[in-house]
Amino acid sequence: MSFSSPESSSSAATTITVPPFRTRLPPQPYPGPAPPWFPPPPSNNFAPGPSFIGPPRPIPMPAMRPPLPLYHPRWWPLLRPALPNPVLYNWAAYASYIHSAIRNQVEYYFSKENLIKDLYLRKHMDGQGWVDIGLIAGFNRISRLTRDVNVVLDALRISSVVEVCDGKVRRRGDWSAWVITKG
Repeated sequence: MSFSSPESSSSAATTITVPPFRTRLPPQPYPGPAPPWFPPPPSNNFAPGPSFIGPPRPIPMPAMRPPLPLYHPRWWPLLRPALPNPVLYNWAAYASYIHSAIRNQVEYYFSKENLIKDLYLRKHMDGQGWVDIGLIAGFNRISRLTRDVNVVLDALRISSVVEVCDGKVRRRGDWSAWVITKG
């Protein structure tokens, strides 16, 4: 661009060159990587005209990271270890233990040492010295082992201290000495 000064009438004009006006634009942000390219669906050259193509295709989502764990790594050792394999019980040995524990307890109930001081048991004896097995099964030490009257009867069948008959139990041999006469 050139300007001539009006004051000079001479042919030699003074020229001033003005640079073009420049605006400084802020830098454009980096748009990031281009989205992945999905090819168009295969065309069917034999299809008649435009038709329904189907539901819109899903929009590609940015890669997502897995969720953060719910525990803090510092606390990880405080968690309990996995349980070991379950213990397999020997049920025959357990049943044998229950039978012997029941038999020993009932034999104590009908022992001479206990019958001397146990008036409660003696009051529940009938005229023949029999006591109902339900009463014996209801005692605390027996009911902790089992609540099944049949298990108690089975355990007492091989006892040498007591005898079992028709759901009743009595001391073997000298039962008559322990019966309280009513009178």
